[in-house]
Parts: sequence; C-alpha cells; structure tokens
Amino acid sequence: MTPLEFARALLSRLGLPMSQNNLVSIVAFVGIEGGHYANAARFNPLNTTLPMAGSSKAPGTIVQRYTSWTQGIEANARTLAQSNMRGIVQALQQSADPQVFLRALSDSPWCSAPSTVSDRAPDCPAGQGVSCYCNYAKFSARALYQSWANRKDPVGIVAASSPANGIAVLFAIAVLLTVVWYKWGRR
Repeated sequence: MTPLEFARALLSRLGLPMSQNNLVSIVAFVGIEGGHYANAARFNPLNTTLPMAGSSKAPGTIVQRYTSWTQGIEANARTLAQSNMRGIVQALQQSADPQVFLRALSDSPWCSAPSTVSDRAPDCPAGQGVSCYCNYAKFSARALYQSWANRKDPVGIVAASSPANGIAVLFAIAVLLTVVWYKWGRR
C-alpha cells in the first residue's frame, strides 16, 4: 500500500471528503511521521500509539506495530476520531489547504501540547531542557506529497523476495539453461 492509498483508505474509513487537499494533507502527515515506510511501525504510517488486539510496540518506542493494513487503518482512524483530535478532523472536514492542516496538526495534542507560533521550536533540541512542541507547518505539504505519495510499501518489497519467489527464479533459470543446452549443447 502506498501512502496515497493509505490516505484514501483512512479518509474513507473516517467518512471525510476525498478531496485533493485532504489527500495531500494525509500523505504529508505520513511523510513527516514516516511510520511503516521509514521505521518499524508496521502498518502504522502515522505512528499512533493506540494498542489493538495483537499489536505490539515497535522496538524502542511506544508506537504500535499492527498486524495488517486493516488493523492499522482502523487504529489510525480511531486515534484521529478521539475528541481531543477535533481540530485535525475539522481541517479535513473542511478540505482545508494542506498547510492549514499541518498547522492544525501542530496545534493539536498530537504534538503533545497546544502551543502558539511564538513558543514553537522549529526543531526539538535534544537534552537542552527547552520546551519543545512539534511544528509540522514548517514542512511543505505539497513537496512531501510529491516525494511520498507513491512510495513503495517496504513490506510488499520484502514479500516480493520471499523463498517461494526465489524458487520461481531458480526454476526459470533452470528452464533457460535447459533450453540453451538443448539448442547448443547437444552438438
């Protein structure tokens, strides 16, 4: 599943408009969070921490690894449907400009605490005792969409190199060698 396909599935599950702004917004959100595609939070592109039946924590985090895309979409939808995430969902209900969506995300509890523009640190300096709130709005939603929308599913890539596919490749090579031997080796 690509981030764009995930965005469509999540919007559909939440009953939200399938607008271009919303697709760009969700894909940008995935690009910033990087879940599933850039870390071990399988089937969890938004890095939610909501436990589900059979899910487990990704190594070294509180972020969940889910058992399937169905479960991951459901967990991400349930997380966004919580009353404290109302600002995020309202931006999607209004098909807000993706940069407005990222600001709503930055001002939500997703980023740990509400903040004002003046007290937001652009990056979180580790270990310096600085109050730090995430600032998703510093990113270009459209640039993230361009680079993430059709990103390949790393789980699908791993599955493509499964032992069964390896056997199929070896069989194809054996057939090719047999044909070559039959055509030129019997002389």
